[in-house]
Amino acid sequence: MAYDPEIYAAAVKTLAARRAAAEQDAALLRERACAQFPRLKEIDAALAATGTHIAHAILEGGNIDAAIARIQAENECLQAEMAELLQKGGFGVRNFAPLYTCPLCDDTGYHGGNMCTCLSKLLKEQAAARVCKGLSSDPKRFSDLSLSFYDDTPPAERALSPRERMRRIFAYCEQYAAAFSTHAPSLLLRGATGTGKTHVSLAIAGTVAENGFSVVYQPAGRLFGLLEEEHFGRRSGNTLETVLSCDLLVIDDLGTEFETSFVAATLYTIINTRMLDGLPTVISTNLTQEGLQSRYGDQTVSRITGAFEPLLFVGKDIRQQKRTAAMRS
Repeated sequence: MAYDPEIYAAAVKTLAARRAAAEQDAALLRERACAQFPRLKEIDAALAATGTHIAHAILEGGNIDAAIARIQAENECLQAEMAELLQKGGFGVRNFAPLYTCPLCDDTGYHGGNMCTCLSKLLKEQAAARVCKGLSSDPKRFSDLSLSFYDDTPPAERALSPRERMRRIFAYCEQYAAAFSTHAPSLLLRGATGTGKTHVSLAIAGTVAENGFSVVYQPAGRLFGLLEEEHFGRRSGNTLETVLSCDLLVIDDLGTEFETSFVAATLYTIINTRMLDGLPTVISTNLTQEGLQSRYGDQTVSRITGAFEPLLFVGKDIRQQKRTAAMRS
C-alpha cells in the first residue's frame, strides 16, 4: 500500500523517538550501574575492545582460530560477571544494550532489507487516525451505557425483556472489543433510532484502538462523502485503501448517506474485499433486511447476511427519553 508522505514521516518519527528513548535509557542505566559498581566500566570497555583484539590476532598470524576462541571465552566470562553485578544491583538486565520496542529491527523500521512489521503497523495506525480525524473528542465507553432506559417487562411469555436482551448485547460487544483480533467476526448492529447503536459502535472502536489495532470509525454519510470526493478527484487521499486494509472498520448509521450508484458499488467493494481478506467490519443501521436489500441490492445483502453476526437492538428512543425527562425536571 502506498502511503501519503506525511503519514510515512509521522510513523518514522515515532520509531525514531522510540529508538532515542531506548538508547537514552541504556545510557542512564550504564551511568547508574557504573557509579554503583566501578568494575562494570572496566568490563564494558573490555567488551567494546573485542573487535580490536580480533583484528590484532589476525594480523599477528599464528593459530587464528585458537586466538579467537580464547577471546570468545574471555568475553563470556566478562559477560557473566557483568550480568552478576547488574543482578546484584537490582537493575533487571544482563547488559547495557538498549531495550528497543521492536527486537527485530531495533526500532529502525527495516529488517533484512524489508520493511519491518512494526513500521507497517504504525503506517496503518497513522492512516486510520487520519481518516478518523475530526470526529467527536468525547469517547464513548461501555461503562457509560445504562440499562435503565430499556423496559424490564418481557413482551411475551418466555421472551426476554428489552433490558435483558440489551444487557446480553452490551456484554457480548464489550467482550468482542476486549478480546478483539483480526479473526473476529463481523457484526451488524441493527435496530430503531436511539437504541444505543452509535454508542456501542464508538465503544468498540475506542477499545480496539486502545489495544493497538488500526481502526477506522466513520458515520456512513461522511465516509462515502470522503470516498466520492477522492474518487472523482475533488480531494486528494487514499481513504479507500485505508478502509480496505485497517484491522477493524466501523461504519455507523448505514443508510443515512445519499443514495447513489457510487455508494452501492463502493459498499459492495468494501464488504467483499474485507471479507475475502478475512478482516472484520462492524456496521450499524436503522434499516430492516428489506430496506438494506432495496437500497444496496441482493449481492451486498447476501454478503452481509452470510458473513455478519446480527445483533438486534431493541427499546425506545433514548434521546427522546432524555429530552422528556429534562423537560419534566
